Amino acid sequence: MRPKLVPLILLALAAFAQPGFAAEAPERPAPQGGVLSLLPPPQVTEHSITLGGRKLDYQAKAGTLSLLSGKGEVTAEIFYVAYTQQSPTPAKDRPVTFVFNGGPGAASAYL
Repeated sequence: MRPKLVPLILLALAAFAQPGFAAEAPERPAPQGGVLSLLPPPQVTEHSITLGGRKLDYQAKAGTLSLLSGKGEVTAEIFYVAYTQQSPTPAKDRPVTFVFNGGPGAASAYL
């Protein structure tokens, strides 16, 4: 056999052997009481600011989004802060901005 062919064959065998070692972890039950019960309820406050001579009313909301298991049980909570314009007229088409932060390569500094 050619010397370059042996490493390629070994690499291919290793790639095909990997799925046999991977086993699905059994689903854990949702924590009852625990730390999730310590989270406060969502908090909503009303604010206004004047920009360019125009008053802008908005609402700030801090809360959590529940992550559910396949059985519909809460397994985790993700914290968020949302600022929503309180407009007396129907909203026009406008862009929505999603800003996130978390983990290497996903920092909001790049947005």
